[in-house]
Amino acid sequence: FFLKQKTAYEISACLVGSEMCIRDRSTMTEAVDVLTASVNAFKEQGLTANQASDILFKTVKNGVTTVQELQQNMGKATGLAQFGVTFEEINAAVAQMTKLRTPTSEAFTKVVAVVKTLAAESGPAAKKLKALGVETGVSALQSKGLSGVLAEVQQKTGGSAAVIGTLTRRFEAVDGMLKLMGPNFKNFSRLSIFNRNMHSRSVLHSHSKNLNIWFLFFYS
Repeated sequence: FFLKQKTAYEISACLVGSEMCIRDRSTMTEAVDVLTASVNAFKEQGLTANQASDILFKTVKNGVTTVQELQQNMGKATGLAQFGVTFEEINAAVAQMTKLRTPTSEAFTKVVAVVKTLAAESGPAAKKLKALGVETGVSALQSKGLSGVLAEVQQKTGGSAAVIGTLTRRFEAVDGMLKLMGPNFKNFSRLSIFNRNMHSRSVLHSHSKNLNIWFLFFYS
């Protein structure tokens, strides 16, 4: 309870005059909700409110979605933290899929389906991936990340839609993979790296950002 209360307070502070609210015209309540859920779910990965705010804003900017839609659907993906999938990767995948005209709700569903397919250590998909030389399972995701495992699948399949389409019978997983690999892999990888670098930059600039926030709070 204390963590949730503290997080909500910190998030409210970081949103005063933030681009996330101003550019998307979202309400403070929606922004606080999605940030609180994100920080609480990924706190073990060291995610802060400032970092989450920056990454979510870029998801709206680089994809075709809104803060409201992210707030309504982020809960579907928060459980992926236990598989070692990062907040940066989830948002890169959602931005990529929505850019390809996948509705936000479906994008989150497909990201979850892709992760669960790659996290399985047994079953038809795992057997086919291992035959290609791709290591699957939670340990693979935790050590290599979603981007790393997908990079292996991309390399071993050559990004072939025909090959990727045979890996699993679950439509959400297949369609999700196709939107993140093949000719789309380069942009997904770019967005993942951009978000990861943004995470680092947020740490460096958090102090100056907080000063600007309090200036806006007292003098606006």
